[in-house]
Amino acid sequence: MLGWKLFRHALLMIVQNWQDAIKITLAPVVILSVIVLAFLSVNGLFALPWGQLLTDPEAVNLDSTFGLVLKSGSFWLSLVAMVIAGLFVNAGMIVNWHRFILLEEYPSWWHSPFRSKQLFPYIMLGMFLFLFAFIIMIVLMVAAGAFAAAVQQPAVILILMLLIGSPAYVFIIRSMIALPSRAADTGYSASQTREATKGQFVPILIGLLLLALFGAGLDLVQQAILRVSMLFGILTGIVFIPINLLLFASFLTTLYGHYIQKRELM
Repeated sequence: MLGWKLFRHALLMIVQNWQDAIKITLAPVVILSVIVLAFLSVNGLFALPWGQLLTDPEAVNLDSTFGLVLKSGSFWLSLVAMVIAGLFVNAGMIVNWHRFILLEEYPSWWHSPFRSKQLFPYIMLGMFLFLFAFIIMIVLMVAAGAFAAAVQQPAVILILMLLIGSPAYVFIIRSMIALPSRAADTGYSASQTREATKGQFVPILIGLLLLALFGAGLDLVQQAILRVSMLFGILTGIVFIPINLLLFASFLTTLYGHYIQKRELM
């Protein structure tokens, strides 16, 4: 099954190159950890009852617990700064991963170079595709709401959303195959990658479903660890986040390699 092969190939990229994956993610993970810890410290979030919130959320008064924090202007300013910094750090990591796989640019042990030439076009295209996907989502939600008011059958509405939403999601992913091209400086546009993947809806959708199941499995593991130890749960999340990002980037790279470069799958 081609969908399984696409997912397997993406996963094996990380498994078979785990040492290089660590080299590429090591510095970004450290930087992101420092940014998150600074955000929590500046806003006094370490003092919040996280353990009780995770184990018995109904016993926590959310208004009094988070009310003062959310009303603080410094909270929103530092949140925006954290999101922007995280965007650049993660995008830089993914660009380096694309270039490692496609161009065999091997990383050094403790860091990978900051590739501004590829990073900014990569982020701009990613933001454009995100905005495009957001608009599609809004249109689908409005259409579903109007249909729901007329039909009032939850099962029918769910089926309709799946029938409409799945092709829309795959369409976005087919457009996102242009992202590895931006990282590798090969110049393929989103329209060209969509043209190259015509008729490949089913295998791409199956691959995406397998990605979602894998991510859900990691999330369940982290939630279980969080209930035992908040510290180890946070550390697990710091490890799992780059794994999920690299896996998604590897899936896009697999699609690019297979459909654009005509590479064989493992």
